[in-house]
Amino acid sequence: MINKLKNYWEIIVIFLLSLTPLTWFKNDQIIFGHDSGFRLNYLDHLRNLFYSWNPIGNFGYDWGILKGFLIIQVPETFFSWLFNSLTAGEKISFILWFFVMGISMYIFISYFFPQKKFWIFRLFSSAFYMYNFFLLQGWFIAERAKFSLYAALPLGLLIIYRLLNKDLSLIKGTIIFSFIFFFLNGGGNPTLYGVLLLVYSLTFIYLTFINYLKNGSREIIYSTKVALSLILGTFLINAYWILNHIYLAINKYASSLSSFGGIQGILAWENEVNKSASFINLLRLQGIPDWYDNPLHPYSGFFLNDPVLIALSFFPILIILLGLFLYHKEAITKKQKTLLYLVFLIFIIGLVFAAGSHKPLGLIYIFLIEHLPGFAIFRSAFYKFSPAVWFSIIFLSGYFLNLLIYRYLNSSLLRRLAGFFAISFILLYHFPFF
Repeated sequence: MINKLKNYWEIIVIFLLSLTPLTWFKNDQIIFGHDSGFRLNYLDHLRNLFYSWNPIGNFGYDWGILKGFLIIQVPETFFSWLFNSLTAGEKISFILWFFVMGISMYIFISYFFPQKKFWIFRLFSSAFYMYNFFLLQGWFIAERAKFSLYAALPLGLLIIYRLLNKDLSLIKGTIIFSFIFFFLNGGGNPTLYGVLLLVYSLTFIYLTFINYLKNGSREIIYSTKVALSLILGTFLINAYWILNHIYLAINKYASSLSSFGGIQGILAWENEVNKSASFINLLRLQGIPDWYDNPLHPYSGFFLNDPVLIALSFFPILIILLGLFLYHKEAITKKQKTLLYLVFLIFIIGLVFAAGSHKPLGLIYIFLIEHLPGFAIFRSAFYKFSPAVWFSIIFLSGYFLNLLIYRYLNSSLLRRLAGFFAISFILLYHFPFF
């Protein structure tokens, strides 16, 4: 039993961190209203999601575009029914979402860095992926749709990486990838898929180019086959909600765009939402619009005005910069080096997209809004593309922190202390979670 605990202690730590939502409820309190998506009649709500026509309200209405929420509603509905308590249903489903987001990053890192010496990297980055301000803003209304794709990002990236490196069969990879996006489907909301399209496209381009240099043009054919297989598999298993959005895109996209004031209306909205998404703020993993426009925000004032917290916000990017000075001295595998270059690419391009229309590179985003058909659905660049920045900075800061600790601390005891201090720092710095 003790040996098993030793083998799985990292996962146990992630699970224990996932219990944080238990501190959010007192007695029989529930989260309800303000777009939270929770219903007092949870069984009826889930039952209605099986149909495209909702009979509740007036004479009923077509809500086919919401069918993707069917999967996301299942955990909270099941646990609420099982314990006959909305509070219990919310608590357990929140713990589940915490754990899924943390374990997805852990699985991703563990595949590339399974060695014992990378335990700090695995735990630090997994904890950081669970505890950050991008997610905390989402927890205001428990945005499970956003959480699901946030969790899917590293898992899907891992499958694509393995497929393009041919250490996973195409059929098996397609099945796993499709089921990932069946269960973690973003509530069937296409606007949330912007970051996945960006990250996965960059991965395909980068790895195909690497493979092309080694094996020639046949790698382009193979990558095309992989892309088509993943798209087809994901489409087939999610057709029940994708077809509804295809219909809307064909028949109602123009009218929907007009209702927002056309392209200029979209750009005006985008300019307002992303006015604080400067590169400096993004590098500090901040820039959340509501922080700067809401004088009643419950915690942003601490991080905008306290000099100590402002200084600490530079910790992740400083760790990355310090680590880069030592990177060339470290012996890492070819697979690990290729991954690091890919994450740096995601980091740089992710910054540009997350900044949206914000200067100095906002012209790129504006050009895409004006000239790329359908791109206007990603009208709030910060919310749609920031996970690429969070993912890459969290990954890179964890890797270089591990590198620095093992480089300058020779004692195993000091390394343990430094590792646990770093993880504790993440929790304490993000104290509003508690």
